[in-house]
Amino acid sequence: AEHSVALREDGTVWTWGHNSRGQLGEASPRSRPTPGPVPQLSNIIAIAAGEAHTLALQGDGTVWAWGQNTDGELGDTTRSSRATPGKVIDLTGVTAVAAGENFSMALRSDGTVWAWGYNGLARSSSATQVPELAQITAVATGGTHALALQQDGTAWAWGENDWGQLGIGQLSDSGTARKVVGLTQVTALAAGGAHSLALRADGTVRAWGQNTSGQVGSGIPAERHTPSQLAVLTGVTAVSGGLRHALARRSDGTLWSWGSNVQGQLGDLSSDVGRVTPAQLAELAGVSQVVSGGYFSMALLNDGSVQAWGENTFGQLGDGSTMQRLVPTLTQL
Repeated sequence: AEHSVALREDGTVWTWGHNSRGQLGEASPRSRPTPGPVPQLSNIIAIAAGEAHTLALQGDGTVWAWGQNTDGELGDTTRSSRATPGKVIDLTGVTAVAAGENFSMALRSDGTVWAWGYNGLARSSSATQVPELAQITAVATGGTHALALQQDGTAWAWGENDWGQLGIGQLSDSGTARKVVGLTQVTALAAGGAHSLALRADGTVRAWGQNTSGQVGSGIPAERHTPSQLAVLTGVTAVSGGLRHALARRSDGTLWSWGSNVQGQLGDLSSDVGRVTPAQLAELAGVSQVVSGGYFSMALLNDGSVQAWGENTFGQLGDGSTMQRLVPTLTQL
C-alpha cells in the first residue's frame, strides 16, 4: 500500500516508505524516504509486498516474512507483528511468492499453492494448501482475492468478488478456486485492489472486475464480471495492478497506464479523475519491469535504475522526499 521493496542482483533486499508495522524490516517505526538494506537476508531470489507486510523467497526454497501479522500473514503460527525477517513455518520447495492486503501465498515446485493470513471470518497463521489446485505455474494476489495460472494456460480465481474480480460471471464470493470464464493461452496474471489482469501468449491483455476509475481499461466505467480485451494494447510482455490503476509494458520497452490518477499514479499529468483506456508514458523508455503500489507506480529500466511516481506521503517513491510526483522520478537505489 505505502512501502516499496527491491531485490538487487547480489540477492539483498532493500526497502523504503511506510514502516508503521515494521514492514521495512527495521526496528524503528519511522518511515524512510530512501532505500535501505534489510538485515540478515541474503541469497534472495524473489520478493512481494502486501499492505503492511513483506515476503522474501530464498534460494533454498524457504520464505521469510516481516511486518504486520494481526491476521497471521507472516505464517509463523503467531499474530504478533515483527520488524525482523522470520521464516514461514513448515514451508519448503517454494518457487514464487505473492502478498495480498493481509494474506500471503506461495507456489511450490510441485505445482501446489499454499496460503496463510486473513481468510474472511477465519484466519490461519500457518501455511495451508489451497485445495483442488494442481500444475500451477504462477500466482497473483489482489486486495482480498487471488489468482492462479495453470500449466494449460487457464486461470483460476477465489476470494472476494463484490466487483466481479474473480471473472466467473457472477458476484458471489468463492472460498474455492473457480475457473475464470473464457480465458485460454494465458502467460501471466496480475491483480489490483478489486480488479484482475491476464496477459495472453499473443501479447494482448484481458481485464475484469471493479472499474469505477477505469482500471479495467475498457473505455467505459462499468464493472466487468468476465474478462474483456483491452483493444488498444498489443505486444505486451508484463502487466501490474494497483489499488485502482494498472500498468503494462510492451515489447518495445514502453510503459502504458490507465485507471485512477488521484495521486498522479498514471505518471502523465492527466486529470486526477483518471483514464478509462491505456495511454503511453512518453517520458519512459527501456522499461524492463513494472509494478504498482496503492496509489503509486514504479518501473525498472534496462540499465538497472528505478523510476517512481504518484503518492509519496511516506517516502514510498524513494527519492529522498515526501513530495507527490506526477511524472517518473529517479529512486535513490
